[in-house]
Amino acid sequence: MDYEHEFKIFSCNVNTAARAYYYHREIYDQVCQDGVRCENLKNGHYVDSKLYQAVQANIQFWSDYNDCSIQYTFITLGRIFNKSRQESHGIDRLIKLARTSEGFKKEDLRKRKMEGSDNYQDWIDDYMDNTYELNENDFSKIDEYVKETKKLWGEIKHVRNKKYAHQDTFCNCYKHNEMKKVEYHHIEEIIQR
Repeated sequence: MDYEHEFKIFSCNVNTAARAYYYHREIYDQVCQDGVRCENLKNGHYVDSKLYQAVQANIQFWSDYNDCSIQYTFITLGRIFNKSRQESHGIDRLIKLARTSEGFKKEDLRKRKMEGSDNYQDWIDDYMDNTYELNENDFSKIDEYVKETKKLWGEIKHVRNKKYAHQDTFCNCYKHNEMKKVEYHHIEEIIQR
């Protein structure tokens, strides 16, 4: 498997996790924000909000959609950080392939640029003078950054493992309590890295 192929899979997983998470947040935030804008909230509920009323009119759909989007976020993040299978398409595999990829070498870049141009002799040397080739120090910095991100994932992955991926036999109150321990900023920080 080459780096470029693996990077496409990894990018797709990152984009999927981000989209699913922000869908989840947007539904929640919009209902709450719309309710907050209403001045006559009854008993602290958003019953005066038109958006809230619309959601309530089809509550099962929106509840399922919201649950599915956060579930998909956790499952996809688990795929990114998975290290239990040799064939997984996670961050560790991507970095391993990047370290050995010829695509990051200056000579490979030169060759690709020359193949795509009829007048490369006019500009290729100046262009190559301004390029940078990744070295082991760069990969060490990447490793450290990934290690920090994995630590964040470690704080919330129990929700993926117990609630979503493996459906351990717990009562709904336990599942709800586990999810309440996860703060949104944990997920956002992982996705934004």
